[in-house]
Formats: sequence, structure tokens, C-alpha cells
Amino acid sequence: MRFMNKLYFLCVIIGMTGCASMSKQECLNANWKTIGYEDGSRGKPETSIQAHRKACAKINITPDLPQYQQGHREGARFYCKKHTGYH
Repeated sequence: MRFMNKLYFLCVIIGMTGCASMSKQECLNANWKTIGYEDGSRGKPETSIQAHRKACAKINITPDLPQYQQGHREGARFYCKKHTGYH
């Protein structure tokens, strides 16, 4: 039973470290149009910017919403094809 408790604790710690969508360095060097394009081309919803906003707020960086949205629209056009529609 002690092993299971340790394993559970380890999983929680690992899960917590993976919560930030962007690192400090990524926030500082962000090209929001490119980030939007990457999210859109992977099929992520436009609301994914909320996770980026939360991650970057820790260092007082605010995402450029219009740039992100433009990139997301372009990326979504790439993603929204017949071959990805099934998935």
C-alpha cells in the first residue's frame, strides 16, 4: 500500500509540472500569430489562448489576441480537411 501512495504522489507532482502551456522564455519571445497558427493546425480551439494567457501572466506578458486569432484562423484552415474530419 505504501508503494501505491508513493506512486500516486509522484503522478500528482509530474502532472503539476506539466500544467503551464508556455515557459517564461516562450512568453518573452512569443510570436502570437505563429502560436495561434500552431494551435489551429493541431485542432485546438481558439480558447487555448486562455492557458497561454494564464502561463504568461506570471511574468506580466499579455498575449496579442488579434494576432493569435489571425494565426489560429489560418491554422484551422490547414486542420479542417477531409482527412482530419474523421478524427
